[in-house]
Amino acid sequence: FLHSTRCTMHTPPRLLNAMDSDETSEGSVIEESRWQNGEEPVPDLDDILAQLRQEIAAWLDARADASSLDIATAYDELRHLDTREMLLLPDKNSLYLNSRYQKSAVQVIRDAKSDPILRTFDPRRQLLRSRALQLSRSRLRPLKINDLPLDILHIIFHNFQDDALTEGWECHRSVCWHEYTITQTRRRRRTISQTPDIAAGVRGIQISLGYRPKEYADDITRFTRARLRALSKFAGHCEHDVAYNYWPPENFDESSKDGELVQRAVELRRALENYRRLYDEWDEYVDATVRGETLMGPLPECQAIFQKGYAEYCRLQKEQQDLLRNCNFANALAAAASRMPNVHCFNFVDEWHPNAPERDHAEWLNDKKLIFCSMQDPLNFQDVEEESVWPEEAICKLESFDFDIANCWDGREAPLPDKDKSHLDNFLGAILSRCGQQLRILKLDLRDVSINTGKYEGSEEAYRADSILNKLRKLPRIRHLHLRCLELEGRTLNAFCRGLGSNLRQLNLSDVVVRNGVWADAFDVLRNKAAAAGMVTGPVHEIDTSFSRLHGAEFTMTDPLPLGFGGPEYQSYHYSPHENSLEQAAEWYVEGLLDSNPLRGPSLKDISTCAYGIPFPCITHI
Repeated sequence: FLHSTRCTMHTPPRLLNAMDSDETSEGSVIEESRWQNGEEPVPDLDDILAQLRQEIAAWLDARADASSLDIATAYDELRHLDTREMLLLPDKNSLYLNSRYQKSAVQVIRDAKSDPILRTFDPRRQLLRSRALQLSRSRLRPLKINDLPLDILHIIFHNFQDDALTEGWECHRSVCWHEYTITQTRRRRRTISQTPDIAAGVRGIQISLGYRPKEYADDITRFTRARLRALSKFAGHCEHDVAYNYWPPENFDESSKDGELVQRAVELRRALENYRRLYDEWDEYVDATVRGETLMGPLPECQAIFQKGYAEYCRLQKEQQDLLRNCNFANALAAAASRMPNVHCFNFVDEWHPNAPERDHAEWLNDKKLIFCSMQDPLNFQDVEEESVWPEEAICKLESFDFDIANCWDGREAPLPDKDKSHLDNFLGAILSRCGQQLRILKLDLRDVSINTGKYEGSEEAYRADSILNKLRKLPRIRHLHLRCLELEGRTLNAFCRGLGSNLRQLNLSDVVVRNGVWADAFDVLRNKAAAAGMVTGPVHEIDTSFSRLHGAEFTMTDPLPLGFGGPEYQSYHYSPHENSLEQAAEWYVEGLLDSNPLRGPSLKDISTCAYGIPFPCITHI
């Protein structure tokens, strides 16, 4: 309705575009509205706007007093006010919103004159908002951080960002990295689990089994050697960079024009100097400690770092040892997980990966704080293996031991060197000798350290394991026993069988070779063990035995057959039906289904039926 029949000629401004054309549609009958010479008729709005101002003032005076309204009516009045304002000028902004066209002269003039009139609604709007706030104040609660919108939260937590952090998933944790690193693991777990909002956001728990050996806490010399070995790797990288990228030194002094290269060269040289100073001062401190001397006066910076780092390692080692001894770790972990309703996985890892910012070798040696933090970290398993440190107290409680080597190759073409075999024998023997009294399950598979010559000859393929089983005297609680690819002396096998307890439920022997002895004695011992435990009661038996590809003594090989690949020198030996039947007969004898040992005597023709009454195949032992 903002239109007037009275109009004056007005020259359009430069903002007029193609929409303000002087062309009219064909068939127009109003000659006065034509544009002539690019001029546009502009309405005279003063009278109509004055009348509109009076109508708005009258409408506002007719509304109810804001101080007499309740909260619901106040909000309804606010919505009514906004609606009235939009009805007056509905096309004020929407017509040209996101349009490539500019406003015409008429639109510009009308908006400029109507804005002051529309602002007459503002006093009424302020009164209504104040009334609504006054009525709702009694029901307001303190604002919490969770009530803020996401864009505001992003601005707040952005202030916690550490500029030293590199881009990665660690940057989106919405936590202060410094607080995350200095907080102890158990305290952090307890705090998170007892905070419902944070606990509800946990989706998985990763448990890092970083090991701090007690031997390093008791021996300061060993501890120093391990930590210096780790720092020497960083120093080696620095020396490599200096030798190949920043040599000779005179080309990278302060007079060089390239500032970045000069700064990098200075950092590398300072890192090497710090490493040498660390090495000398730590060595001096350790020597004085071993001799029982006390260094007078305040300690140098490097020695103070070592003293605090070593004390922190000892404290954490004792805390870890107490946690394992008290057996509270599993209960505490389960209690924490029960308060995290959305946890769907547990991940156990055997390496320590702290969420520390990535630094290069020079930054590590130049940052004393990083050096201090690295001294209290758990040791990696490579260092533990080199130092021959093992958690003997924990091994004593092992009830299941499964040893297998990843199938990284198709067997070996030559035996292990004596040195490597000695290490493997000592490793297995030490563990089995410590946990033998508690073992319930033992699986020992040595096929991937055995020899593969292309011929299926057990005497050449199996691993000689006498030194391992000689240390394993008794297995009183063993229930499941699996041995594969072992070569044993007859007396070693007999002694091992006599050390088995009376709880045996499953026995699996595969590719086992006996030298200088017989299998019959071992089978007699195994049968007596089963009978003494009451496992055999007539036709019902509980022990499950499986013998396959047994070699030596009573078990023999037949003629070779070609494999079909690898040339004529690669041949395979197959088993005759006699030997397969002999292994089956041995299984039934140990289980109590045969009365006599099938491996004793020159012939098995007299054995024709088993304890079930099932016809037993006629087996001839040559």
